[in-house]
Amino acid sequence: MPPIANPNIWDTINSISYISITLIGTILAFKANGGGAGTDFLGRLYSIGFVVGVRLLIPMCLVIIFYGMFAFSEVEEIVQTPMGLLLEFLLYSFLYWRIVKHIGDV
Repeated sequence: MPPIANPNIWDTINSISYISITLIGTILAFKANGGGAGTDFLGRLYSIGFVVGVRLLIPMCLVIIFYGMFAFSEVEEIVQTPMGLLLEFLLYSFLYWRIVKHIGDV
């Protein structure tokens, strides 16, 4: 991915939120797997994460495309906005929520 031409505060918040969701989601998935007494955590995380990611790929892409069509309808520089940040945060959180739920179900 090319570097951001004109980063703003929302880009920084976006990066921090991705790191936070990943860390928190992985910890919750570990606990859902049974913590230290759980079995094959990484195998379950990767395999269930792959399946959930494939299932949510099309719906997530459609949401992002529709948001982009309305938020950036004119030809202009595309920058991170609070609404875009919220949308990405919700989608990424939903992805991890589903992974954690399915790991807990197994």
